[in-house]
Amino acid sequence: MNDRIVKPAPGRILILPIESNKTESGLEIPIEAQNETLCGKVLACGESAWFEGNLTTCPVKDGDVVLYRKYSDQTFTVRGIEYKIIRFIDVEGILNAS
Repeated sequence: MNDRIVKPAPGRILILPIESNKTESGLEIPIEAQNETLCGKVLACGESAWFEGNLTTCPVKDGDVVLYRKYSDQTFTVRGIEYKIIRFIDVEGILNAS
């Protein structure tokens, strides 16, 4: 994302939600996972932050597709596009982890 909409605060990740049950790379998200988790593409990561007494670095990188729990996000819209921000510790999984 060359024209950054927002820089995430420390401990936060900026996500573009994926509405489909398939990721851009063609990975299918199981129906069970769709009920309790959401999927999104990582656009940017904030700096390291303290969680429960531990300094935590961002567990993902720009371009990763992540699973995160419903209701763990903050939603906002810019120029008609909906974005989400979640905490590092709310990432449930990385779909295209290398």
